[in-house]
Amino acid sequence: MKEELNDKKTNMLKETSGVENGEHEQYEYLTQRSPEFEEALSGINLDLMRRLIQEEAEKCGREKGSSLNFLEMPRIGEIETRSKDDSVPISFYDSSTNEIQVDFTGMEQQAERQNPFLSKEGFKAYLVAVLTHEQLHAATELQALGYVGYQHFTSYQVWNEGVTEKLARELTGKYFKSSADFQKIDQAKSYNYESAVLLIDAVIAKISEQTGFDQETVWNAIKRGMFENTSLETKELQELLDGTLPIDFFKKLRTMSTTNEAEIHERVEHLNQGTIQKIVGKLVKLLRLDRPTETRKAA
Repeated sequence: MKEELNDKKTNMLKETSGVENGEHEQYEYLTQRSPEFEEALSGINLDLMRRLIQEEAEKCGREKGSSLNFLEMPRIGEIETRSKDDSVPISFYDSSTNEIQVDFTGMEQQAERQNPFLSKEGFKAYLVAVLTHEQLHAATELQALGYVGYQHFTSYQVWNEGVTEKLARELTGKYFKSSADFQKIDQAKSYNYESAVLLIDAVIAKISEQTGFDQETVWNAIKRGMFENTSLETKELQELLDGTLPIDFFKKLRTMSTTNEAEIHERVEHLNQGTIQKIVGKLVKLLRLDRPTETRKAA
């Protein structure tokens, strides 16, 4: 049964990461975590991570004390791949099994390629960032299947990953300030989704410019939508945002892949130069920018 489950999960990962005809075929789900991964995980404070995500969810309108889907150590597994391709996921949240899988060896190799002088503490901070990102996917019930450049065209992949990564960076910064093990680290060096986060920042700036609300208020509204699973597929939301952002912006965003750096940067440039139609009143009402985040209760 365990073997069948591994085969099923391996096939799923191949499908969602653009693996066809043997490309990147060497995925293996380990029956137990490696000693190296166990050692690294032993330094991770999941209780602190859970508390920070819970606090953020409540600030975004979740009822105080409401349960979140947070995964404990038994639901964090390890995978291996022989590929050195950075487009292959080093981690993902599998919503079908409610597990986080991490290619720990791949993480080490990626960190080494990006920064040969990364300290042991710096690498552990990177692991905190990776796990925080995936725990956010689990907590917000997103159908997310890759931390680094997976190639399957899920709807609004760039938006979902960009918002998740931007929030993960905020929470890891709070994690480090609250942990005695990371006193010398302000935030983790992230090797992932730089362009996606840049795009989210550009969207926030443009909405702020057009509505008159400060960027923090706009970002809080976006985070609130994340925890409430607000869909970008709704016709009303797309029409209103297309009225504030360049025409058809979200229609093009729908199929944009996180691996297409050039297209993401083109969208950012489009935001900076596009002709904007203002539908400020309706946009404010829809995103509830005029409602204080802290006092709002979940429906």
